[in-house]
Amino acid sequence: MDLLALRADVLARSGRWARAQADAEKLRDIRPGEFTSYHRLAPLMVANKDFGGYQRLCQQIVTRFRLADQPVPADQMAKDCLILASSGVDLDPIAALADVAVTQGQLEPAYTFFQCCKALAEYRQGHFDGAVKWARHASVDPFPYSQAEAYAILAMAQYELNQADDARTTLTKCEKAVQTQLPVLR
Repeated sequence: MDLLALRADVLARSGRWARAQADAEKLRDIRPGEFTSYHRLAPLMVANKDFGGYQRLCQQIVTRFRLADQPVPADQMAKDCLILASSGVDLDPIAALADVAVTQGQLEPAYTFFQCCKALAEYRQGHFDGAVKWARHASVDPFPYSQAEAYAILAMAQYELNQADDARTTLTKCEKAVQTQLPVLR
């Protein structure tokens, strides 16, 4: 099974998303109780434009993981259902998972990512002031991955709040972080 996970990851990194998705679906079927199986599958479904499958997956995530009480699974399951504007599920349990991540994970090294999750949950619920607050907190961390994520969410929320100039400035910071601090994908 670990070889299947490795193959799915290698296929995904090489842009062969349909084959990677097929392997990830097998893994989810083999390991339905492991959140990592769903976390591997969700972005592949989006990349393959399998929106119906993605919505069904989010339904499964809510059913299976809505009561997660550990920060990493809560963060990842929430983020997986926040990738697209419409995951086809009620956002309240997803927002609750984001809350678990930020309240239970304050001492975790990945806390900045948990803040980004909370910001995105706020954004998807239309709570743009809350999205700005959480994204600003996350953006001060110099780690480039979480900083870029925070800037992207912050720019979108600022735009929704009719703060176009601030949104443009933040988006420029995001682009700079992505272009200068993240590895180039081939």
